[in-house]
Amino acid sequence: MADVPQTLDFSYGDTNYTIRLYQQAGLRYQLVPEDGSAVTIDQEVIDAAQNVLDQNAPDGMSLTLHQVSGANADDTITFWQDGGVFAKGGHDEVDAQATSGTGQIHTYAGAGDDTTILRFQVIPAGEDHAHGHHARGDDDGSRVRGNDTFDFRDLDNVRGVVVGRIEDFEATRDTIMIDGQSIDLAGGFSSGRIGGYDVRVVAYNGDHNDPSAQGDMQQWLLIETDEGGKIFYALEGARVDMDGNGGGSGRQESHFLKWNLPGTDGNPGWDDLTTVSFVDPVNYVPAGHTPDGGDIINDADSDAAAVHEIVNGTPSGDLIAAGLNDD
Repeated sequence: MADVPQTLDFSYGDTNYTIRLYQQAGLRYQLVPEDGSAVTIDQEVIDAAQNVLDQNAPDGMSLTLHQVSGANADDTITFWQDGGVFAKGGHDEVDAQATSGTGQIHTYAGAGDDTTILRFQVIPAGEDHAHGHHARGDDDGSRVRGNDTFDFRDLDNVRGVVVGRIEDFEATRDTIMIDGQSIDLAGGFSSGRIGGYDVRVVAYNGDHNDPSAQGDMQQWLLIETDEGGKIFYALEGARVDMDGNGGGSGRQESHFLKWNLPGTDGNPGWDDLTTVSFVDPVNYVPAGHTPDGGDIINDADSDAAAVHEIVNGTPSGDLIAAGLNDD
């Protein structure tokens, strides 16, 4: 294989960036601005960075800009393709577009009070099943959680099923909206008409195949369009697979539903899903609580070993949330 560039310098406007290789196998690159001043990254910036990659690609090879990063300030990032956004610190706005097929977009808003806009307007009208967003409002396990907003927009074109996940929704701080209209999940919302769409909170196990998970439903947001489309997003993170035979690498349940949709393989159909009033699972220490001289600990498990690991507090009064899994 020909040598490919590990890093490339790139400037756009007043901002200097580094384009760095982060995945050799896929020849995937990340756009990283200098830390400091807030940046605005839109499609023009991304197209210009991709052009730099194209100009520096060895003959016959394609280099792909697949991730963008923020600058640890109040950044505005628009990313309308498969890949990932890492906004880092600051009060950021991330505008992320779901695409067709099983391509996925992962957003990491990072520390701060962030807004993540989840868009769907380029989902083809005939798309039967697409993977949308896997969104995070904060850093995993962070002590201080932000007041984050997740806003579903531009849903009218959806006629099939789009599945996704909001990894770290925390009802005492965060807000979920549809076209700018809030859903009162903290108040126990179960169903209603919001933003022009029929909305329900339903119980569904997803793709978790551990014996202990049977009957251990998660809460999912089901948004149905007038055209028959369904936007189906888990309101909790992916659980650790204790048997090692989960989705992807086997360490966790599938982050996106690939096959195990309602109405398939013996699962209840869409109309038969049980509607529930949202109950905060308290995966994170909720707002309004102060430790008694100790610390705030939000346990985040990535694999079975982390689930078995002891959560150590301090000698004083701590606040500890054990998270998704059975620690």
